[in-house]
Amino acid sequence: MSRTEVTSQEDYTWQPYRIKPLAVWAMRMNCEFECRSLETVLRGRSGDWLVRADDGWTFPVPNEVFRRYYVRREWRNPNEAIKKEEGRAGLENTAAHGQKV
Repeated sequence: MSRTEVTSQEDYTWQPYRIKPLAVWAMRMNCEFECRSLETVLRGRSGDWLVRADDGWTFPVPNEVFRRYYVRREWRNPNEAIKKEEGRAGLENTAAHGQKV
């Protein structure tokens, strides 16, 4: 990952943001696995999670990250989950990173 250098504080201003809710399907993998993206091959380790967004894109998520940021939902269809979340919070769906396997 490249690092960005800020030449002066006047060049950039921090703005508050939050991550929009996104319903996904996920399964914990018990072996190493790969997902292909447009730029590279994304690799997951045993114990990591394979996540599929509503648009079909898949990507690995390390177990520590998954446990910290993902919450189990009881909906059958991720699209229904997104509609319910949007209805409650008035939010739009976000795209996930990765690519269809």
